[in-house]
Amino acid sequence: LRPFLAELERIRWVERVELQRFDRPELVAQLTGILGEPPGADLVDEVFERAQGNPFFSEELVAAGGGLRGQLPPTLRDTLMARIEILPDRTQHVLRVAATAGRQVEHDVLAAVAELPDAELFDALRQAISAYVLVADNQRDAYAFRHALVQEAVYGDLLPGERSRLHAAYATTLAAREDPGGCDGATAAAELAHHWYAAHDMERALPAAVTAGLAAERVYAYAEAQRQLERALELWERAPAVQPGVGLDRVDLLRHAAEASFRVGSADRAIALVRTALREIDAEAERLRAGVLTARLAFFLRQSGKPGAFPVYDEAIRLVPSEPPTPERAQVLAGLGQALMLKPMFEEARSVCEEAIEVA
Repeated sequence: LRPFLAELERIRWVERVELQRFDRPELVAQLTGILGEPPGADLVDEVFERAQGNPFFSEELVAAGGGLRGQLPPTLRDTLMARIEILPDRTQHVLRVAATAGRQVEHDVLAAVAELPDAELFDALRQAISAYVLVADNQRDAYAFRHALVQEAVYGDLLPGERSRLHAAYATTLAAREDPGGCDGATAAAELAHHWYAAHDMERALPAAVTAGLAAERVYAYAEAQRQLERALELWERAPAVQPGVGLDRVDLLRHAAEASFRVGSADRAIALVRTALREIDAEAERLRAGVLTARLAFFLRQSGKPGAFPVYDEAIRLVPSEPPTPERAQVLAGLGQALMLKPMFEEARSVCEEAIEVA
């Protein structure tokens, strides 16, 4: 096809027209035409992420069930896989390995998992790129699928045992790499946690999820932090042997998950998580810890406009002893002082804030 197009473009009266992907407003117009009414924001988000502006893919996803994430519709899967199945077996193997990594994979990681001689690997990659399945990113020394749904289709075609084995191979490879720190480190930790979980290795998945959640929290990636910490909560009872090694107990895990949930706007979930944490400790035996958690519960209630915040603040003050002075006492008083100021109850706020300063 490419030599044919090059010959055509030499003719003066031939014009080449590139069909661009739909942007978001164009997708909304398309979905409105299909559905007969304006689409919901969630549907637009889902279809825009998966179809990436390809109008045929968008139409097929909506026709198959509203575009909600799940199995690809058979007609679309067959269309996507048709160009994969004509490629040589070695190229298909490399594409299956790449699909397990996600939408993009670095060359050295792909090479380690694919376990092919360099000449065979490069040959397979060239064929995948020539077939417009993969795109090379020379700046990052990586490869990406030209379209996200192609990656979905190839990944969905993996056998269950094959999928687990490839995820375990990726996890082993990534675990051996040095932590780059910062945002890159948080991304690497999330990737590692994903692969251990998908490999069904619960004893490695739990600490990896905790590590990824805390790393995301440190770089303010709260949506990722919430996702990883919720997964850690899901895995907690399934991997009791490794609980002592994760660096925090279940109450701390609930507290971190609650903070991340609140930061992404899930106030109800944050409140539920803090209440669960409070039920799991003896408030009279761990008064400082219970007081700080109770103060956070009051803060979440107040910030989300729910009733009952001030009685909960009072309970937090009661729980944290006034003697000896502690950071927890200052923290709880400061929270109540801010709440009173914003009420506005300035005289009461001033008194509480002065006490907080004295304790601090």
